[in-house]
Amino acid sequence: MKLTGTQDTISEFFMCALDCILYQRGVYPPEYFKPVKKFGIHCMSSTGEISQYLNEILVQVKEWLSRMDMHRLVLVIVDKQTMESVEKWEFTIEQTQTPGEKVDQQVSALIRQITASVSFLPILEPNSMTFNVLAYTKKNIQVPSKWIDAPKHQISNAQQLQLRSFTTDQNKVGGMVTYKLGEQ
Repeated sequence: MKLTGTQDTISEFFMCALDCILYQRGVYPPEYFKPVKKFGIHCMSSTGEISQYLNEILVQVKEWLSRMDMHRLVLVIVDKQTMESVEKWEFTIEQTQTPGEKVDQQVSALIRQITASVSFLPILEPNSMTFNVLAYTKKNIQVPSKWIDAPKHQISNAQQLQLRSFTTDQNKVGGMVTYKLGEQ
């Protein structure tokens, strides 16, 4: 797999993971998604404005990946009423010299783990959440005017769950979810 293949794989994974999280966490109603097959598994893919928005983000992400300027992508789920961050899904990108084997299987295992982890996360009120996507890049790189600096989105009373990772020819991508524990 060439570097272009690595960028394509990581970008496609990000789209699949972001869609999966938005669907599974009920950020948008089910009718905003359609079933597709990616990485050998069936998953939900956003449609319309959501898909367009995520595609615009991932075009820039892919460019940063090609220059090795990005080291983390974060999806933050935010309560619409309070603007409090309730979940952070973080994906780290590290350079590696170890070529990955069976990349599609590794990616599908991570997507399945994201889907399965939803079963023990606190229940979110349907359609009461929104989201932000944060890209962590090298300092002093050129950032398009559409992108703005954002707060770190700290989560109080937080719990973390380390997710699987996958390795391409050039990068290792790892995942983690940080979530707010429910009120007791």
